Amino acid sequence: MNFLSHFERVAKQANIRKFSLKRRTPSKTMRHCVATIAFQLVLHLANGFQWDMVEEKRRTVCQEPECYERGKIYYQNRNKYVNPCENFFEYACGNWQKHNPPPKDAEEWNVYYSMEQKSAARLRVLLEDKDSSKEKKAKSKSSANEMQASEVYKNCMDIPEMKRMPAKDMKFKVERIAYWPVYLDEKQEKKFKIPTYLLDNHYVRQTGESAFFDIDVVADPEQNNQTLLKIKPMMSAYGILLRYAPWTVPEKWNYVDFMTEMLRSVVPSFASKSWLNRAKSELSEVIQFREKLEKIIDQSVVSESNARSSLKGRIADIQANHDKHMNMVKEAEIKWLDFVRSIYNDIHGQKIKEDTVVKLSSRRYLHDLIYLLKVTPVDVVANHIHLYFLERHLDYDSTMAALLKEAITSKSLPTGRIRRNAERWEICIFHHNMRDTLGKMYVKDQLTENVKRNVEKLMYDVREVIELQVEESWLNSATKKDAKSALKETLPIIGCSTKSTYAAPNGKVTLRREVIEKQNTIPMNPLKAETEYIKPFICVNAAYVQTPMYGEKLPYVLNMGSMGSSMGYEAYHTFSMENIKKKQKSKYIWSSDLVDSYMKKASCFTRQQYEYKKAELQRLGISIKGIKVSNTAQENIADTMGLNAAYETYRRQLWRENGMCQILPQFNSMTCDQHFFLAFANKFCGKTSPNVALGIMMTSDHNTDEMRVNGVLFNMPEFARAFNCKKNDAMNPSERCKLW
Repeated sequence: MNFLSHFERVAKQANIRKFSLKRRTPSKTMRHCVATIAFQLVLHLANGFQWDMVEEKRRTVCQEPECYERGKIYYQNRNKYVNPCENFFEYACGNWQKHNPPPKDAEEWNVYYSMEQKSAARLRVLLEDKDSSKEKKAKSKSSANEMQASEVYKNCMDIPEMKRMPAKDMKFKVERIAYWPVYLDEKQEKKFKIPTYLLDNHYVRQTGESAFFDIDVVADPEQNNQTLLKIKPMMSAYGILLRYAPWTVPEKWNYVDFMTEMLRSVVPSFASKSWLNRAKSELSEVIQFREKLEKIIDQSVVSESNARSSLKGRIADIQANHDKHMNMVKEAEIKWLDFVRSIYNDIHGQKIKEDTVVKLSSRRYLHDLIYLLKVTPVDVVANHIHLYFLERHLDYDSTMAALLKEAITSKSLPTGRIRRNAERWEICIFHHNMRDTLGKMYVKDQLTENVKRNVEKLMYDVREVIELQVEESWLNSATKKDAKSALKETLPIIGCSTKSTYAAPNGKVTLRREVIEKQNTIPMNPLKAETEYIKPFICVNAAYVQTPMYGEKLPYVLNMGSMGSSMGYEAYHTFSMENIKKKQKSKYIWSSDLVDSYMKKASCFTRQQYEYKKAELQRLGISIKGIKVSNTAQENIADTMGLNAAYETYRRQLWRENGMCQILPQFNSMTCDQHFFLAFANKFCGKTSPNVALGIMMTSDHNTDEMRVNGVLFNMPEFARAFNCKKNDAMNPSERCKLW
């Protein structure tokens, strides 16, 4: 910070007229002025920025409908019986799930997932729009792209779908196929035996799901985005489970018991009397087959940009390739024309024929699958197909649900998770590959230019404060200069789109998203509710600009607590250890001493997050001994310092407004500071199962939602003051961590 400009600002605050420094004999008035300025500077150096001292003089209640709606949301989410100084996350979000019930089988459900679902639902309306005429839509290239995106979506929606059903209804489905090896004795099995591909096709016609492949309907960029059927390795061989660790013996037997209970609930009339005696042995063989299938799924994960990895061509060509590797072994037979016709009979008005073009995303998976089918007994493959169908579409009772949970828990540690069945329309949107077009459709529908400008202003406000924080930090002058320069180059993009053109604020520079993609290997999905620092941009997806992250008519304090803290979080990624090491290597601006100082500061966050995770594991009844938790220190720093910057930005605005601020109607008794922290916490509201929470603590770069609230706020003495927390309350610890 320039000393003279700061001197002048303090003088202005002290309400002092400018005076001449040339007078040799200071007057009494001048001595008083100098003393006043010195006193103000001492206060500033002791307490931070001048706006830190501002007090709320008057609070007015916001009368906008949006304020009433936001107040209602915060009020419903809050658990007023919890002491905010003990667990602020539970205080702010304790009742969130009551008003935001998760989808069935969802082990993790929070504000972000909810926002994405709402955005997808809005996009669904746009894609299914029947009002706009084709002539109107076809007037521009963008409209033509939107028409084609809608066409691909509608073709995807034509794929069959089956929802979960109770056992009594499922039993009717089971009765229709006699070849269920697990239910049959040897004589029956020989009588009813049919090729396994016919079984799979039967279920594909009913459900749109195969026991060997996942099926997507996408746009073909090589053919003017015409509809293309994409067949890829399945997500999981286990139907309802996603596993990420080898089976333990207890888990495997729990899974066998789970499948046995499913079979018991739908026993068909043709089942042999002794089927249950053989079931455990046959189900164990199914698990062995699925372990091998899971292995080839993992091995097939290759880049689809590699032309050799995929196989795109006519169905006749796919069949020829298959037959070549099948080598006349009937057990590995798949009739590809029948398979595709099981999905649907025509694509964009054309009947499915042998010359219809489809795409297999992985040659290797197909070839490995053929070999696996060749060496596996037919009855094992048939049982896998039937059980896959049951797992995906049977409504489980409490016994099955308990066994399923035990099948993914080894000594209280998670080894997998339950897979959520998305609805067909969700699949058709989230798997749609015309993401740029979908993103533009959503932005055009939901983001006005005024909203974009307002959100950008929040970013610029936060950035200015971070520059001031850097200026007053322990960094040396050269490093401060470099850090502030990097911050100035950081630009917000609201409503990120893969190929859009963005202008810098001064209108002189135009930057294209392709530049970002060349520098970074992970492009953003415009349909995700997220923000991301992709040097030199902070991208804010359109799906992120909604309740509870932002409101156009909301008071500044609320938007800064939610959206502003996200901007600060991303901006502080410029100070990540990764970026610092790059600077140290290329420009030698970060000296070894400065890096050491940074690492000492970071080590505080490391210790803190370890202790928090240890306490959280104990709450879950799990000993931390032998458990290696992930190091989230870099993310903790960004969370903490980002919120700190947003808080300082809000306080600066309060100072500029002479202590006046607006509050929500339902929270008249709460201060503006309390509103700020309430807005921050509400963007993380959600519910996570212990199984998933443990997985996050062990493997993720980020913390759980609860830790991202409490673990940040107890580093802020401003929070403790705002809620009058007592010394050594959980949210007012004796030791705090801060970068500067």
